[in-house]
Amino acid sequence: MKAIETLIAFKNGDIPCGLGIGIPSIDKFLSYKPNNFSVTLARDNVGKTFFKLWYYCVLAKKHGLRYNIIAKESDTWVLKMYLMEFLVGAKLELISERDLYHWDNWIDHHFNFIEGGMLDFKKVMDLAAKDKVNLTWIDPYNALFKPTGINDHQYDYEIIRLCNEYKKTHGSIDISIHPVTELNRMIIADKDDEYKGYPAPARKWHSEGGGKWQNGVDQFLCIHRFTSHPEYWNRTRLYVDKVRVTQTGGFVTPENQYLIFEYNTITCRFEVNGDDPLSNKKSLDFDNGVEIDF
Repeated sequence: MKAIETLIAFKNGDIPCGLGIGIPSIDKFLSYKPNNFSVTLARDNVGKTFFKLWYYCVLAKKHGLRYNIIAKESDTWVLKMYLMEFLVGAKLELISERDLYHWDNWIDHHFNFIEGGMLDFKKVMDLAAKDKVNLTWIDPYNALFKPTGINDHQYDYEIIRLCNEYKKTHGSIDISIHPVTELNRMIIADKDDEYKGYPAPARKWHSEGGGKWQNGVDQFLCIHRFTSHPEYWNRTRLYVDKVRVTQTGGFVTPENQYLIFEYNTITCRFEVNGDDPLSNKKSLDFDNGVEIDF
């Protein structure tokens, strides 16, 4: 489609906007879009993988999305356990074997966990094309095989170039990256901040490898949680630090503001001001083509 044709299609409302989780205060900022390149940054052990898995579970349930997932730092059975707890709304030990088999089939349809092998980026994208998935999630980025004879800086630029090339035909790409080592020594110093003395959140300028990541992506997300806080350890912060095209959905969170998702340890789901997007909602069962309650 030529640029002028795309402009006219957008003017007439024929260009679809991004998909949300059904909570307006979140969907204003956070939006899934096809053929998008997204990067997620977080400190270690703040629950980045856990939170993103819940987010993609919600999108799969509401919109029928399918994923390829390369999660080298996590065991597949553990990730499946999290998904089943999200879907049922209960701890694994309270879920019947019948329900475990049912949801295992549903998970296998929507989540393809790719294990083993020396995967490089081209192999990952070839799998995405073959499996016809909506999104490929690489968690973390350094889990991919890096060819010899290329330095880290050159390799990063090559991956960014390939992501922006492959997204056009292979679906969306989400890559998790690590922050610079310096962030491990940074704490919140503001005496008026209720989290004074706690580890400072990672932001896009803390990306390992520098500004090339924030420059090259369509969406840049940062996740943080104060894991040792006695009261708010279960609250996940999400900063939307970049949205390249806001006209089709999504927006940068205002400075010193962020989205808050509170994990309910009883229902095993994240909530936003008490609203659970996986609870008491009608959703299209994309396997059977009918509406169901879940």
